[in-house]
Amino acid sequence: MSIRYLKKADKTPETETASAQKVVTEMLTAIERDGEAAVRRYAKALDQWEGEFMVTRAQLDANSALVPTAVKADIDFAIRQVSAFAHAQRRSISEFQTDLHPGVTAGQKVLPVNVAGCYAPAGRYAHIASAYMGVATAKAAGVKTIIACSGPFRGGSMHPYLMYAFDRSGADVIMTLGGVQAIATMAFGIFTGKPADVIVGPGNKFVAEAKRSLFGKVGIDVFAGPSEVAVIADDTADPAIVASDLVGQAEHGHESPAWLFTTSESLAREVMTHVPTLIAALPPTARDAAGCAWRDYGEVIVCEHREEVVDVSDRYASEHLEVHAADLDWWLSNLTCYGSLFLGEETTVAYGDKASGPNHVLPTKGAGRYSGGLSVHKFMKTLTWQRMTREAARDIGLATARISRLEGMEAHARTADDRLAKYFPGQQFDLPARPRSPKDKALVEGAVGILMRYFRFVNRRRTFTSLGEVNGALSEALSLLNAKPHARFKVSRNFRFETLENPQLRTLPAEPWNAGEWKRATLHPDCTVAADHCFYSAPHVYRGKELRVKVSAEVVEIFLDLDRVAVHARAKGSVGERIIKNEHLPENSRAYLEATPQMLLAQARFSHADLHALVHELFTLDTLGNLRRAQGLVRKAYAVIQAHGREKAN
Repeated sequence: MSIRYLKKADKTPETETASAQKVVTEMLTAIERDGEAAVRRYAKALDQWEGEFMVTRAQLDANSALVPTAVKADIDFAIRQVSAFAHAQRRSISEFQTDLHPGVTAGQKVLPVNVAGCYAPAGRYAHIASAYMGVATAKAAGVKTIIACSGPFRGGSMHPYLMYAFDRSGADVIMTLGGVQAIATMAFGIFTGKPADVIVGPGNKFVAEAKRSLFGKVGIDVFAGPSEVAVIADDTADPAIVASDLVGQAEHGHESPAWLFTTSESLAREVMTHVPTLIAALPPTARDAAGCAWRDYGEVIVCEHREEVVDVSDRYASEHLEVHAADLDWWLSNLTCYGSLFLGEETTVAYGDKASGPNHVLPTKGAGRYSGGLSVHKFMKTLTWQRMTREAARDIGLATARISRLEGMEAHARTADDRLAKYFPGQQFDLPARPRSPKDKALVEGAVGILMRYFRFVNRRRTFTSLGEVNGALSEALSLLNAKPHARFKVSRNFRFETLENPQLRTLPAEPWNAGEWKRATLHPDCTVAADHCFYSAPHVYRGKELRVKVSAEVVEIFLDLDRVAVHARAKGSVGERIIKNEHLPENSRAYLEATPQMLLAQARFSHADLHALVHELFTLDTLGNLRRAQGLVRKAYAVIQAHGREKAN
């Protein structure tokens, strides 16, 4: 890209933003905390206003009588223009319903917000147009309550023409209140008891920062900064008109950028000659603002081709963009980033600002890249709804359950499961198994640990010479272990799992820890996790808390949630002295009360990578339902060793 700057800005609008943040944060905090008292305090200190904030119907009627007929006619004309455009925007979005799947109907409702706050600034100028740009647009959207605020004008109450514009546009509540305190009052519902859902309207950097800070608590129109104008011009443009339009927007304030993008260097230099002369001819207030704005923020860029102009313009994304060039339709088709576009010399930003119809509250600081300006849609919500038949719930429910489990969101999946079970009793569906509880995971981990300890014990004096011998010994140990009567239940594991489909942990009795069954506490071997020479029970629910038991060689410790509530010394010769540390658990493994079985398993060390991956996958995918299934998985795991090479048995 070949572009040249004939004039480059010394500052950007961001330069002055940070200074406002601290002030606004302090003000919003005070107003939210102190309410009306803080609002009155700031109004007196900043605007020297100690009068009433609420404008009565009698005051509005009296004010209207003082407004000249010609002024009323102009304001009424502009209101009609803005309202007509807003109503056309409203018609561009509609409600609908559609059938997405047999039995599934979804739709869209379009509703206005309930309360809108509309702000019009009253500092250097009386922004009459801002009054109807906000209120008339909210009215066209159908907002139930419209609250309008503008500050005192030059030491008095609200500007009479601005007050008339608010009233004629349809505001329900009008307040003489400006600045940050006005934005906060509308946001918090002070004086009215009706917090705004959306707040719109231009303002200085403090008003803009207040809206930015409150965004989320309320909706806003745009993240507004100082007003901007860019003019695209070629050699067919009138340099005097171009210069006039640049100055026309620069008078907004000291920080208002004015940019010229052109393919004609001669036009650019002529425009740069005209601008200082036009600024010098302005009244003092406008002269000061426009002079500073052009000096600090004005830019003139020359490009070789119109395609380069489009690239530059889209990067700047100016709030207002004028095109003074041939082939206006080409520019309309190719420009993509701006707040509002003014095509041809015959229209100008001032027309859009005051009376042509489209709204003048527009995005600044490059926000035109992703956002438009204020429209009727800012006051409206697009709401969706859906309903379906029970037959449709089958297809949607199956997909929902499967996707939810892929995401790990089990509670979501179960809302679908519950409906499938209710609407289609007895039917089997192709759904992933539900994740097992920590109790079930502890059962499986305990099973693996028991098998490995038993295998080492019965083969402690044996030397293996082949993987086949290792695998055979494992199978033999597994068969013996399952056939052996359980020390606590007096029956074999085979018998237990043939007669009990889903054995549960027994709830420990509510009695003192040092008496009764607590004193005789022996953990169910199939329901423990071993680490650091200790056993940890799976959790029980006890008086609304998770109860766990830890057994070491010396003590039995009882925990409710993470609080240790009892310690019981163990007698010599008890199970605790015979605890053997599992070799498949790492050194210093965290206790069960601090880590789930899945986490312990994830840390486990298996000397064969495929074995580790297989066991870890089986545990984390929750494919295990009881000890018998665990036994089959152990057989499969050690078959991996046999299939992938020699593994030394310790």
